[in-house]
Amino acid sequence: MGDALRPAPERVDSENDHTFVVEGKESAMRLDRFLAERLREYGLSREKVKDLIRKGELTVEGRPAGSPKQSLFSGSVVRGCSIR
Repeated sequence: MGDALRPAPERVDSENDHTFVVEGKESAMRLDRFLAERLREYGLSREKVKDLIRKGELTVEGRPAGSPKQSLFSGSVVRGCSIR
């Protein structure tokens, strides 16, 4: 599937669970920066996003996110729970 056909960020399970697919232009972006931009509408700061990553509330490709500095790749799936 090409980048132009990637689904937009969608909510799953509940209002606080989110799944995002990294698009081509976001490839190599840091995880904390990517999520801060995608979650801007919820008023989450980059520091709050870093806290969520450190608490293990986010996964990348089904595995716990390694660190806020983790680089993402086009097509990666990022999921977070308890995002408010």
